[in-house]
Amino acid sequence: DENVSSAGSQSVSSVLVAARDPYMQAATFGWGQYFFRMRGYENDNNLLYLNGVPMNDLEEGGVFFNSWSGLNDVFRGRTVSLGLAPIENNFGGLGLNTSLDASASNQRKGIRLTYTSTNRNYSNRIMATLNSGLMKNGWAYSLSISKRWAQEANIAGTTYDAYGYFAALEKRFKHQGLSVMFVGAPISRG
Repeated sequence: DENVSSAGSQSVSSVLVAARDPYMQAATFGWGQYFFRMRGYENDNNLLYLNGVPMNDLEEGGVFFNSWSGLNDVFRGRTVSLGLAPIENNFGGLGLNTSLDASASNQRKGIRLTYTSTNRNYSNRIMATLNSGLMKNGWAYSLSISKRWAQEANIAGTTYDAYGYFAALEKRFKHQGLSVMFVGAPISRG
C-alpha cells in the first residue's frame, strides 16, 4: 500500500518523547552513583554544555555535576541525547550528551521554597529560588540557594554538609543578549 510505505519515512513525535526518558533519568541520576556506564562508555565520552559552554573537566575529560549540585530548580532546562545524535551546541559524542540552559530569561518566573527529606547521602534539603522572568525592559535575574545536610546519612557514621548558590543576570536585545552567571556548591562529607 502506498500510504504504508510512505509512513515509514515520517518522523512522528510520540507522548514518550515529549517527556524526559525514564531510563536516562534513572541511569544518569540514580545509577550514576554506582559508576553505571551508559552504553559501556566511560565518563570522559560524555559531553556537557552549560549555556553553550563546554563543562567537561580539562584534565580528565569527564563530567562532574557536583560543581552545581543541589540547585535543581535552576538547572531543569536540559536537552539530553544518547550517542552520536546532535544537541543544541554540538554534534554529540559517543556517550551521553547534555545541554543545560540556566539563563536567567528562561527560568520560570516566581518564588519557590522547597524542603525535602530523603534517605540518600543527606537527610534534609532546603532550597529557595527567585526568578524575575524576562521583564519588559529586557532584563532578567535569577537567584537560588540551597543547603543539604545530615548528622548521619543512610550509612552509619557519615556526615554531610553542602551548600549551593546561583546568581544570573541577563540583558536581552533584539537578536542578542549578554549574560553573567555565578555558581558554586561547596560540600563537606564524612
